[in-house]
Amino acid sequence: MSKLENGLRGSLKGSDQNPSLGQTIQEKAQEAADQVQPAWKSVVKILIDIVITVAVTVAIAALAASGVGLVAAIGLAALIGATGALVKQGANDLIDGKMSSWQTYATQAGFGAVGGVLQLVGLRGAEKAAGLLTEK
Repeated sequence: MSKLENGLRGSLKGSDQNPSLGQTIQEKAQEAADQVQPAWKSVVKILIDIVITVAVTVAIAALAASGVGLVAAIGLAALIGATGALVKQGANDLIDGKMSSWQTYATQAGFGAVGGVLQLVGLRGAEKAAGLLTEK
């Protein structure tokens, strides 16, 4: 037997220091399979995203139509957006059965706040544009 053949046979059989190639493949395959999420989780996450996005949009549209001052509207839109993002992250964590770090929640709250303000600005801008178009 050549050294190459001995080495290959040794890799397949394994030793105390090195597990066999077959055993390593089985372990890695099981790790990969454990990370794959069932399809229903993706569907539920999408539905939650849609429901929360619609709720945040409706709340900000009502805020834009309410006639509150600009500073209050911006603050409330940021709060509504951040709350929506935090609820979405919490729901995703519940579905996944894990808890994200506080940094993840803080990041999502920041993005949600910015998104809420941008939605408000877009709605107010659309309202102003509609007003200009309908004036005679």
